[in-house]
Amino acid sequence: MRIATAALLLLAACDGGIASGESAGERLEEAAIARGVIPDPESLDVAGAYGRGADSLCVIERDGDLRLGVDVAYGGDLGCTARGTARQDGEDIDIMLEGADGCRFTARFDGAKLAFPGRLPASCAAFCDAPASLAGMTVDRLSDAASEVRAMRGQQGGLLCGGD
Repeated sequence: MRIATAALLLLAACDGGIASGESAGERLEEAAIARGVIPDPESLDVAGAYGRGADSLCVIERDGDLRLGVDVAYGGDLGCTARGTARQDGEDIDIMLEGADGCRFTARFDGAKLAFPGRLPASCAAFCDAPASLAGMTVDRLSDAASEVRAMRGQQGGLLCGGD
């Protein structure tokens, strides 16, 4: 009986933080942000140079707008190259690629890597040699130095973010 009573008291004590409207996961995330373990999604800056293998992506601020360039290599002569604009809302990066109506999607950014969704609008295929695709591309942050971002080149040698 004493064990059962102690167990009930312990169980009741576990309910303390839930009444505040904040879950244990939210409290853990806040503590991790406060200690610098994970970046604060509200203070992330997506501008920078990214890459993984032969794939590259750059985001640079120009005249108050975010401009981006992306180059995906599939091997041989297959690949994708595109340029466009971006708008950041925390971890969500709204991307609109120029030159194909309707190629707009939301990528995810966690402070260290940028990931395109696994499915993109059909119009985004215009930037790729079939069967290559931009869908599902994930790249890691390499640098946030503007000089490195401007110097990034695609597979064909052209500047991705350095000129207009």
